[in-house]
Formats: sequence, structure tokens, C-alpha cells
Amino acid sequence: PEGTYLLDQVHVISEHDQRLATSIKSKITQFPNTRLFGLVRMPLRIYCLTGVKDHALNRLIRNIGEEPRIYDASSMARSREALQQTLVNKGYLKAYVVADTVCRKHKVTVNYYVKPSALYRISSIRYECDDPELLQWVYADTALSLLKVGDPIDATNLNDERSRVATYLQSNGYYGFKKDNIAYVADTMRNSSDVRLWVHIRSKRVGVDKDGNRAYLPIRQYHIDKIKYVMHSYEHNQHEECHFTDTLSHGGMDFIYRNELLMRSKVLGNTSLIMPGSLYSVQDLKDSYTAFGRLSALKYTNINYVETSDSTLDCHVSMYPSKKISTG
Repeated sequence: PEGTYLLDQVHVISEHDQRLATSIKSKITQFPNTRLFGLVRMPLRIYCLTGVKDHALNRLIRNIGEEPRIYDASSMARSREALQQTLVNKGYLKAYVVADTVCRKHKVTVNYYVKPSALYRISSIRYECDDPELLQWVYADTALSLLKVGDPIDATNLNDERSRVATYLQSNGYYGFKKDNIAYVADTMRNSSDVRLWVHIRSKRVGVDKDGNRAYLPIRQYHIDKIKYVMHSYEHNQHEECHFTDTLSHGGMDFIYRNELLMRSKVLGNTSLIMPGSLYSVQDLKDSYTAFGRLSALKYTNINYVETSDSTLDCHVSMYPSKKISTG
């Protein structure tokens, strides 16, 4: 169209580290049309063979080809911001990117000039938490931390470390702990690329108190009190209420069913990794789902936890059987 330009080339250029510039090129939101063997825009040429007429044959050819990539100034602005933010996330905290265009006839070349500046690295790591016991659990696992002194202050590593610590604590009884309970404060020193990193671990979570009011509750380790296996019958429709008639109790586990026991209690006890008296563990939860999924007699299983006190949980396992198969 009149007054527009075909996006001809896109370059990411750095005077200091071209390899770094090339590695972040994928963050650009608008690229030129595809060139076969880096030379000819064959998909674009196929598209342009159709002209302006709209009929079945032309629509078919257009689907084979590639629509012209028209230069978009707003896409260039978003790409510049994305490149700069990517550099900051990698630890180049004072990085900036400048973009300009070169126009020739109806074609435009976009150049992104990357200026990464200094790479900031972690000089020290300090953990803070107002719960000494929770803090000791975190310290016990720091050997596996993704954050090391001397490493770049990388946003991806910071986020991955939050997830890793949260999973570790959730696998050691801390039922209410989330990765949002971990926050960072990075202190940069003047005329230096060193970063002092503080890891703040919040020991409270949003919950409901005994009066039903929203409150901040302490995060404690939870143990499993009782386990209730609810076995739905073959005829039960999951959208209807099921009336259970029988209960079998054994070793802190209740097996609730109707008319017939779906599976022997010994089999369930050997399959599930969740046991009465054990610490709550999100890893045991995942492994139990996997183990139940291997049982052909079950269609699917749903596991829920119910807080019975500030340190114990009841585990409810709802089990739905696969359809019976008969031969005759």
C-alpha cells in the first residue's frame, strides 16, 4: 500500500559482544519474509502471483505463499523493549537498546544496536526469615541452590530458585508454603557491578481463622492424621450424589464404599505413598497420582487435603473405577 514499506532486513548489532546480540534476536516480534537458502523470497513471490483478484484459485495460492511483512513501527518499539528487558533479566542491569531504520524505495531495514554495559554478579547471599525453624530447613538445602556467589544476577535463575525452594519445603511438611512466600532484594553498590542479594522468606500465609475471618496464619509443618478412601461404584454417575453404605477401617485408614469393595485395602496401602503419621509431601502426592494411574481398575483418582488442626491434615482419596469388561 502507498506510504508503507516492506520489511527487508532485521539486524541486531553489538560492538562489544555480537554473540550475545545474536542470542537474543528471537525476542524480536517482527521479521522479514522467509528467504529460501537466504537469497530468494520465494513464498512471497508465490503470494504476489495472485494479484488483487479474489477467487478460489488465488486463495489457494495465497495459502501456499506468504503474505508481505509490512514494516510496523509499534512492533519495532516493542522489540526494542523486549531486547532491552532480556538483557536486564540476564544480569546486564544498565543495558539499553537503540533502534533505527534505513529506507530504500519501498523497503526498510531495521537495526537494533545493543549496548549491554557491565554484567552484574552476585557478591553475597543472605537469607532472612522470622521463623528460625523454617529458616533452618532452607539452610539445610542451600547446597543445591541455583544461586551461587559469582553468578550473574539472572532473573530466570531467581525465579527457578523460588520454585525449587517452595517444592523442597512442600515436600517436607510445609503444606501452605508457596513460591510467592519468597522475595528478593538486590543491593547494587556504587561504581561496582557487585550485587548483595537478600532472600526474604515469609513465614505466614493468607487463610481463615477460627472465626471465619481472613487472616495471616503461620506456616507450619503438617503431618497426615487420617486417610479416607472413598470408592465410588461402577454404576455411580459422578454428577449425582452417591450414598455409601459400608466402611472398613484399618491402620488409620478408612475405606468407604457401597455394596462392594472396589480394591483390597492392602493393595491401596502398598500403592499410595501417603501414610498416616507421615509429613505432608507434595512429592508423595505426585508419586501417588502416578501409582494410582498405573492401576487399570481405576479410571481416575482425586486426592484432597483437609486441615484438621494447625499441624495435621486429613487426606481424602476419591476413586472412580474403570468400566467392567465382560466376555461371553
